[in-house]
Amino acid sequence: NQQQDKSTQEIGEALEMNRNLVSKYLTILHMQGRVEVRTYGTLKMYRLSKRIPFQSISDVGEGVCIGLDRLLVIKDVGNDPFPFFSEDRVSIIGKMCTDIHHPCFEDETFLQHIRSLLDGKKCENFKAEYWNEESCHIVKLYQTVFNDGSPGVAILFTDCTKEKLLQGEIEQLEQRYNILTQSNQGMILHLSPDKRILYANDSYAASYELNPEDIIGSIYEPVLPSEDGIKFRKIFTSLNQKNQSKSLEHRVVMKDGSIRWQKWFITAFFFQNKISEYYLSGIDITRVKLLEIQIHQYESGLEKILKEKTEEIREVTRNLYKEIEDRKRLEREISLKEELFRNLTESTSDIIWETNVKGEFTYINPVFCTTMGFQNDEILGKSLFEFLSSDAGEDFFSIFQNCLKKNEAFNQVDLPFIRHDGNIVTIELSGVVSVGNQGKVIGIRGVGRDITERKNSEYEKKKLLAIIERSPDLIGICDTLGTIQYLNPSGMRMLEIPDNMDLQLIHADKFYHPRSKLKIKNGIKTALKEGYWRGETVLISWNGKELPVSQVIVNNQSDPKEPLLLFTIAQDISEFIYHDRELARLNIYNQSLLDASLDPLVTIGHDGTIQDANTATEYAI
Repeated sequence: NQQQDKSTQEIGEALEMNRNLVSKYLTILHMQGRVEVRTYGTLKMYRLSKRIPFQSISDVGEGVCIGLDRLLVIKDVGNDPFPFFSEDRVSIIGKMCTDIHHPCFEDETFLQHIRSLLDGKKCENFKAEYWNEESCHIVKLYQTVFNDGSPGVAILFTDCTKEKLLQGEIEQLEQRYNILTQSNQGMILHLSPDKRILYANDSYAASYELNPEDIIGSIYEPVLPSEDGIKFRKIFTSLNQKNQSKSLEHRVVMKDGSIRWQKWFITAFFFQNKISEYYLSGIDITRVKLLEIQIHQYESGLEKILKEKTEEIREVTRNLYKEIEDRKRLEREISLKEELFRNLTESTSDIIWETNVKGEFTYINPVFCTTMGFQNDEILGKSLFEFLSSDAGEDFFSIFQNCLKKNEAFNQVDLPFIRHDGNIVTIELSGVVSVGNQGKVIGIRGVGRDITERKNSEYEKKKLLAIIERSPDLIGICDTLGTIQYLNPSGMRMLEIPDNMDLQLIHADKFYHPRSKLKIKNGIKTALKEGYWRGETVLISWNGKELPVSQVIVNNQSDPKEPLLLFTIAQDISEFIYHDRELARLNIYNQSLLDASLDPLVTIGHDGTIQDANTATEYAI
């Protein structure tokens, strides 16, 4: 069993065979690569070879296989080497391996491994990765024997670029997921099937005053009151493939002995019909629960203070109605501004003008006269600078002189001209030098355009944008595919969208509440058909908060050639709904108190008229 060299005589004696016959067999085995021979003078010593035939490696391995002889010359190539070296099989056979363009042949450690294998030394399971420009290759080394029986080294190259890129994408996705979960203000847990913590974000650890690393691998066992503990355990056992997600509200005992309320959303992930992981997302709802208790206590004592608070509630109601009217008026004003913005189009005819070198008009067309409000003979012969304000005249004088002296044309210079009626009209002038018959500069001629309306329009647009940016309501723009193109600061705050979020990566229906999604989509259809739609809907913020709103959707397309965009304005009506409900409930309660009284009771308004009366009053009358 021990590997050692044997001479022909020793092998013949061991096999009890003729020495010459043994020598012939050894020669055949050596040609097949099954034995190795070492020569010491005239003495040949043989041993069993562990080398793999080159053809076998080439046939089995994926990619390309090249074979090197003892001089590091490429002796054979299996498969097409072009994808790896940009050379064909014929061109690389006979080359030194170091002449091949590949980073592995520039690695001295790699070359040293090759030399060790050529010397018969052990170098088992050698494997390395090299990046060749944009491709990644796995390189493996094997001791081999060629068809002529000579030993060598086989280098197997396998392309693993796709696997590396996929691994990089997976690592990026994991990194993004970790960033999102760590930046989430809610608590996030990943549990194994036996309830061991696989992952906990900083919010969860901070709520329990723990280090996230210290709780990984521990059993998730929050300290719960007995009745909450039963519900907690039951919800895990009730999850199945048909019902993978459930929510649970429960109390939890903290380290300091205080009781807090938490709400958890629990989802079970299945693999091969078995639970592979639990995903838990939770928030602290203690404040909400305390507010519910306060509301309950308030309702319990409401009967005692109802009479003294009736007028106050009516005053609040009047203020609410006034605020609603003010907001509706603001919506109408914004709608009118938007209509003005959509319909604002302008076109002006070109002005043709010419002056001498002094700047005196020598020719003007009727359009310039109409624009300025002068007759033709009131302008001809006068200097262009007489119709400009002093500051504008000084600035344009240098441009005018530069055009004359350096023969440099000027383009689209905005100038404030003074009209006959004293008003300012902004004209965009362009001009070039005018040359006479003898090639002498005789003045400047050019064209102009009245852009006063455009300037005023730009000012109005800035004012409108300022109104939109400062509006307390959500104002947004999206295309027909639902891609958000713009959202004002109030909209970003209402929908709780992170400041660094790219809006065009978010689809608008992410913020449609399920029960309002169909209504909003029908509203969009109505706006596309009739121009606008108005209604009350419910949106949902980035963090899952419900937002009842009064919403207007407007089709902004005034020209079929323009891209179709939808404008929406959404006013948060959460407080209005709450107060309307409270008012209705209090009115019903007030009426029940009045009807239950045996004494005649009436409610009299500020104007002295009876607002309400109970049944006892009707009987008394």
